[in-house]
Amino acid sequence: MIKNIIFDLGGVILDTDVKKSIAAFALLDINFPKVATPEFWKNLNAIGPYSLDEFSKMICTSTLKLVTNQQIETAWIALLGDFNARRMTFLESINLFTINP
Repeated sequence: MIKNIIFDLGGVILDTDVKKSIAAFALLDINFPKVATPEFWKNLNAIGPYSLDEFSKMICTSTLKLVTNQQIETAWIALLGDFNARRMTFLESINLFTINP
């Protein structure tokens, strides 16, 4: 019997647009595509579960920019969009849960 199903939030439940995060980082004078190299993610993931503080420190260290955790978080979550109605209807149709307005 299946007890749990885990869905990825970004790109599955919520629409995402990475260009919005890239633009938000650009407003902080951070070229995020240049920062977010495979080596960056490898080093960050080597920490294990990481915090916003650790993520921010890695970005600040990589860019030599002094920005706050809040600015980094705001730029990062800019990629999150709305719930995708088609996907939500599908999830309801397979009776995993009911969406209550």
